[in-house]
Amino acid sequence: MTDGTIIEQFGDMGYPVGLTIRLGVIGSVAVPVGTNIMGALGTASRGPAMQVLALTSSYETSMYYGSGPLKRAGDVAFNQGLPAGLFVRVLGEGHAAAGVRAHDGIAVVSAEAFFGDGTVGPYQLDYRYYLEDASNSVIMNEGGDDEVEFDIIYTGTPASGEVLLDTLAGTLTFHTGEGPTSTDEITTSLKHYGNVGQFDSPSHGIIGNSAFVVVDYGTFYAHDVEEFPGDGTVGPYALKFSDYVNPLVDTTSEENYVEVSGNTREVVYSGGDLSSGKVLLDVDAGTLTFFAGQEPQTTDTIAVNLMYKTRKITVHDGDTAYPAIDNLVDNVAIQAALIYNQIVNYTPDAIQTHMPAPGTYHLAGGLDGANITTQDYADAFDALLDYMYATETPITSVVFCDYEIAPGTYDLIPILDGKLREAETNFYPMLGFIGMAPNETPAHAIAVASNFANRNLSIIPNPWDTTQPDRLDAAVARAACEATAPLGVSCAERDEAQAIKGMASTGMLNMYRKETVKALYNGRLDPIVKKAGLYPFYGRTTAVNEQYAECVDNRTVNYMITVLRYLTDRTYFKKNTPGVRASFKESLAAVLRRLVNEEVMDAFSLDVKGGAQQTGDRSLVKVTLLAQNVGHIKQFVVDYYNGVISSSA
Repeated sequence: MTDGTIIEQFGDMGYPVGLTIRLGVIGSVAVPVGTNIMGALGTASRGPAMQVLALTSSYETSMYYGSGPLKRAGDVAFNQGLPAGLFVRVLGEGHAAAGVRAHDGIAVVSAEAFFGDGTVGPYQLDYRYYLEDASNSVIMNEGGDDEVEFDIIYTGTPASGEVLLDTLAGTLTFHTGEGPTSTDEITTSLKHYGNVGQFDSPSHGIIGNSAFVVVDYGTFYAHDVEEFPGDGTVGPYALKFSDYVNPLVDTTSEENYVEVSGNTREVVYSGGDLSSGKVLLDVDAGTLTFFAGQEPQTTDTIAVNLMYKTRKITVHDGDTAYPAIDNLVDNVAIQAALIYNQIVNYTPDAIQTHMPAPGTYHLAGGLDGANITTQDYADAFDALLDYMYATETPITSVVFCDYEIAPGTYDLIPILDGKLREAETNFYPMLGFIGMAPNETPAHAIAVASNFANRNLSIIPNPWDTTQPDRLDAAVARAACEATAPLGVSCAERDEAQAIKGMASTGMLNMYRKETVKALYNGRLDPIVKKAGLYPFYGRTTAVNEQYAECVDNRTVNYMITVLRYLTDRTYFKKNTPGVRASFKESLAAVLRRLVNEEVMDAFSLDVKGGAQQTGDRSLVKVTLLAQNVGHIKQFVVDYYNGVISSSA
């Protein structure tokens, strides 16, 4: 008999003659729980806001964030050897990214209908790039006794009986007092270009409004090869693309071919040339029309091999024109070419195959939003937590790149304090770091820290160096060092590996005398000290209990919480049997033995029992874990006697 668990069965045991195979698992489970990841929240000059970017180098943080505290955080963090970081740019409520719709340059007429809401609008229509055309119409309650047809204007403010059509935004705005109510139906018939996709700035905020995209025809042509059935009519049949090539005009092009059930039809390019045995290709609209009496039937297959014009895209950020991306063959190719572009991304509309028409597309609508508040930092932390939960990515540490919103309040420390507790409650614990104001007095720093008691919270009273024009933040360095250091290794260890790297050659803005350092330590702060390099004095947190005062011990505790969450998540609803409990115990013990072998722990004691044995609860497993983390040398006592040493008899 084994301690394994059957998890799957193949075959029918009720069949008189046959095979049944049952698959099971036995033994301990490997625990692939990673560490060495840091989170950072702060402001930046550009970049996506309130969403997580997983980055692995200062080059990437510079590329995405441009400048500002979050970009500098990337510089400092990766100087410490950080393998990976999760970065979140903070912006105020109401922020928006700039964008612009792309069109194919082919005019079509669309009918739309909607009911009012009692306001003058603007009412959003289904398309963009509407055209000024005499056939356009906007009617309220069409066919009723109260029917009203509005005069359409395209600029200015609508007068009585008029409606403003914003052709680029695709909106209707009525005259004051003439807005349709919820019982008034508006019907429109408006000419517009076919919409094919959206150019968007990956950066939220007004910075995206300076970007524009120039679309031109590519250097080389491409082949459209497709097959589709006839429908019993002459057409027109819509092809995948527009802007096909007329080889009679461009003699460098290859010939175009169209076959109907294997019979070749000669391709012509003018309606006057359409006759028996021929097919008309509208090179601009991308359609085929057959000669009357020779309509392809539903049993016929239309096969085409046609040359069309590719696209060349040049991205501008307002100052710089970046190298053109040439010979893009379809919308998917355009999207792929711009997917990691830091100025503009492209998203094609669903099922749309026409590419953007040549022209210049200026992005607009980017907003910075309201002034940043403490709630915005809380929301940014929530975005980080959501990413961690969704991807099951635990992180070792997190840092706020600022310490307050309202001057003199340190109002971001309570936000970090509370969010660290929330993360721990959800079994994703992490160390949190935050600095204080330049030239903060030790007495006030101690007074601020006295309001907090959190085993995962570290407050750095002197984080700033003397770099100009923007000082670098050692609170970021502390978070990165803790994320980088192996389990059991204290970042306060005075050696080259743990020294804070990349700070100003002239050192920190503030350094403290020995007695002041002691007072700050007693106040549960963790100042930076200089000892042939820059180090945290103690690597401590704001915890009151001595067992949880050091970051190095809390890293081990947090790691074990993560391991326990991982193992229990994979054990829920298994049978509560001695075999399953033994497998769970062995899986956990394997991790603990490795920590002992790597001198992260001195010793441990582990006991796993079924709840039925103690409380009668058959769904309960009671785990008792005693762990002794390795100690770290902080004091020496040397008894040094001087004199004559008498020899023993």
